[in-house]
Amino acid sequence: MTSRARDRVERNFASLRWQYMDSLRLPLQQPPVWDARMLLTLANLGNVLVNQANHYRESTSVPITTIVLLLSSTATFCHPGGVLMRDVCLSPFCVVERREFGRLWSCALVHMDLGHICSNVGSVLPELLAMEEILGSARMAVELGVMTGVAHGLYVAYAWFQKIYLSNSIPYYSVGAVGMSSVVFGLQPSPAPSSAANHQNAPDLLSAPSHTAAAAAAEQSAAAQRARDRFAASVFGSNGSSSRPAIPTSASQSRQQPPALT
Repeated sequence: MTSRARDRVERNFASLRWQYMDSLRLPLQQPPVWDARMLLTLANLGNVLVNQANHYRESTSVPITTIVLLLSSTATFCHPGGVLMRDVCLSPFCVVERREFGRLWSCALVHMDLGHICSNVGSVLPELLAMEEILGSARMAVELGVMTGVAHGLYVAYAWFQKIYLSNSIPYYSVGAVGMSSVVFGLQPSPAPSSAANHQNAPDLLSAPSHTAAAAAAEQSAAAQRARDRFAASVFGSNGSSSRPAIPTSASQSRQQPPALT
């Protein structure tokens, strides 16, 4: 079977699967497994909820975006009978071939089971609350929506790339992803300040005064000069030769009387 014929067969089968065949409902209709992993997940979630409750007890702001996100995820999880996975999951085939772009966001609200939603909420809640306290609810909602759409869009693009150039069509035709793990990983690289006060006290590199930039440049220049002086000292030795430059003892001396290498 040629690659073109195989691709046609896989496309037709995927179309039938994502429209009629897959009847899996989420969350999975089975009791949770109360093992060590589940207990640790619940303990972490409880600790996060207690810490955030203590923080917001003294705060006047209300994290509307975070509350709406958590309530939406909880309502989807508690929906009677669950939701059909084929209708909401992140399927690259459905996004590209059927133009169902809403899947880029709907999949983040659906979880496989109790452990899945508890681990996601416990991981993402502190960062979401800290960012919303800094940015405000409206800007937080926009940035969260853009970040989620871009992250899931990259996943779809990579699945398409694998199908076209790596001859691996399984992620494109057969995989359906759910959960907010992309949000969790997207928030991890940049640790958010714990409060808005810390954000106000932090220096803004984009709007730093010119004298601060000049001082930083002078310090860098002095450090580079000291490095050159140490190199020259190692080359000329320490026998008192007049050709050896003087090593400044402070950054201020190096700015006032910069030594010259001869």
